[in-house]
Amino acid sequence: MSSERKVELAGRARCAFSLPSALAALELPRSTWHYHQSRRRSYTEKYADLRAPLEAIARRHPEYGYRRTTPELRERTGRRIYRNTPSRFVTRVVQVGVQPNLHLTYKHSGVKQYFKLNR
Repeated sequence: MSSERKVELAGRARCAFSLPSALAALELPRSTWHYHQSRRRSYTEKYADLRAPLEAIARRHPEYGYRRTTPELRERTGRRIYRNTPSRFVTRVVQVGVQPNLHLTYKHSGVKQYFKLNR
């Protein structure tokens, strides 16, 4: 029996039994269970509700980086958001319609992706 099938059965048995007993009955390691649970949804699906507030912040304050965006996103959504979530989200999701602007500082350079086309 495949790991995916065992995870599916453990999810169903979890309602009636505790998770450790369900995993022991299926001979499925706990790490495999948690691995498949974390991979169930894609990153874009997991943070789909953050897209609209993040784009609103980016449009209102195009000069904001992730350090300023993260606290404002926390205030708007009321969720616990870690500092790398906005930067990953912007990099992975909000790439369509982005005009990269080269942001140069001393000894560092990077592409800032908050500048949108058609504002």
